[in-house]
Amino acid sequence: MTEVAWLDPRGAAARAVVSVPTVLREARRGRLRGFKIAGGRIWRFRPSDVDEWIERSATPVPYEVRRSA
Repeated sequence: MTEVAWLDPRGAAARAVVSVPTVLREARRGRLRGFKIAGGRIWRFRPSDVDEWIERSATPVPYEVRRSA
């Protein structure tokens, strides 16, 4: 069985290149899957869940815009 390296909010924010408040807000709203531990006081996130959230939240850039940059 593979062991999961859990991320704290700071680690999840660094992985997604967003702020910690953004990670916590998205988790509270149910958009980013997270787990509360220690009586609901501490958030933890799986790297795969953070990656999935990034993919769902990303806005595709049209090819023409990418070429002119």
